[in-house]
Amino acid sequence: MWTMLSIEIIIVGINRLPAYYIASVSMGIIINFILISAIGLLGGTFENEVKTTKYISNKILTLYSEGPIRKKVKTLISMIENNTPVFSIYGIWTADYGIIVRLFSITTTYLVVLLQLSYL
Repeated sequence: MWTMLSIEIIIVGINRLPAYYIASVSMGIIINFILISAIGLLGGTFENEVKTTKYISNKILTLYSEGPIRKKVKTLISMIENNTPVFSIYGIWTADYGIIVRLFSITTTYLVVLLQLSYL
């Protein structure tokens, strides 16, 4: 939300606000994009690690036909399948590689709407 407001301040205030104010707001937008991109990369990496863990667990199941290791691995696989762990932000958004694309698409759409409304 803060990023969208910042973009609106930049577009509307280009002729009215001092340059240092616009530059500082622009830096805030860039920092927010970098932070959200980092969160998306971490979430995507987490998702890949869960998939790798499941793959390795399945390989271990093929090696052991019985015993305590097989039971623990089966428990781990069932936990991953029944309740897949995800990296989420307050339970609202799932942070994965797609969050970066969604962020840019929302921002671009909002920017186009603001530009259209400011030049009517």
